[in-house]
Amino acid sequence: MDAPVNPAGIPAIDISAARADTEDLNSLPAMSVQDDGTDQVVPGTREGGQVVPLTAEALAVMGQTDPRRGAPGAVSEWAYVSSSAHQHASLAGSPQQHNSVQYSPSEIRNVANYYQQNVLAPTLQQAVHVHQVDTGPAVAAEAEARHRLIMAETSNLHREQFNQLHAQALSGAAQLRLEFAQAESRLQQKEEMLRAAGESMANKHSDELSQMRREAIDYKIKLHQAEVTVSDVVAHAERELANRSRASQDTVAVMNGELSQLKSEMGAFMQVHRQQAESMTKLHQLP
Repeated sequence: MDAPVNPAGIPAIDISAARADTEDLNSLPAMSVQDDGTDQVVPGTREGGQVVPLTAEALAVMGQTDPRRGAPGAVSEWAYVSSSAHQHASLAGSPQQHNSVQYSPSEIRNVANYYQQNVLAPTLQQAVHVHQVDTGPAVAAEAEARHRLIMAETSNLHREQFNQLHAQALSGAAQLRLEFAQAESRLQQKEEMLRAAGESMANKHSDELSQMRREAIDYKIKLHQAEVTVSDVVAHAERELANRSRASQDTVAVMNGELSQLKSEMGAFMQVHRQQAESMTKLHQLP
């Protein structure tokens, strides 16, 4: 069953389960093995593998292939027990010596306690803290507020650009209307003067009157073209605004994809830590 999703699109992870795992780990007692000097200790069987003798060569191979060595601050138990100081102490105090180095139960118990206190428990605590920080309501609210702020800034920028284009178009149209009105006014004044002067004066200035009429017609055509241009500019601005809005939606989709990828990586991280906890439990259950 999927976890519920908060407003930021991040699934709410069950922190109580991770905290319970940590408390169970901290409540495990140390290995109750009696060090009577006669026990021969051999590691248990890994899943799908065979019993590996606890030799120096086997420890070296396990230390090289242990994936937990890559974790920040992690110290492998194989590197701990295979150090020169522990090998020297084991060679001097082990009850029986053969071709391989044998380790007493007390050394194995020390390794288990060291790994629990210095590697596994701090790592699980860090994972619980990361989940609490990354899935809290404050982070969700902050992400939502940041998203609204980005969308508002983008919308304001597009609105300002649209208003500038619209103002420029209206200014050009107003200038053409003014020129047309001035031309019409001059034409009317000229017609009145020709009408007052009589027919002779009208014939004399007929060519000039025709020219002014043609200019008036040209100005009217220019005005019509300007109005069409204004409509085209407004339509283009609306299309540009729609395209930028779609681009903003694509950006939000990419951010959602990155959040999904982060959630998948966090799930894989928690699965690795659960496997480590199971391995530690099996190590404590060794006789």
